[in-house]
Amino acid sequence: MTPADDLQRLLDLRVRFEQVLHREAWDDLKAVDSALRELLIDLRRHQPLSKEVLDACRDVQQIHGLALQRCQDECQRLRILMNHSEQPADGPSAYAWVESLR
Repeated sequence: MTPADDLQRLLDLRVRFEQVLHREAWDDLKAVDSALRELLIDLRRHQPLSKEVLDACRDVQQIHGLALQRCQDECQRLRILMNHSEQPADGPSAYAWVESLR
């Protein structure tokens, strides 16, 4: 692959991470994360990397970190919901509490 191909793949991944964040599509994060892993392995074979590719790597690293943090935040939110719903309460009051969190 050429440096231009590497750069385009990085730009495409950045867009995919942005889409995951925008839609909060946490199930899609695994596929994007796997694609990033494959790309990074490929980039190791293309030394030295151009400045543009290195800059794009930093951009993807930043949004990847943000996506992972937002995913962890969502996991924590769900953990709190699940822990609270296990406490004794009748169904209607439990659902009312969940709705109040929205």
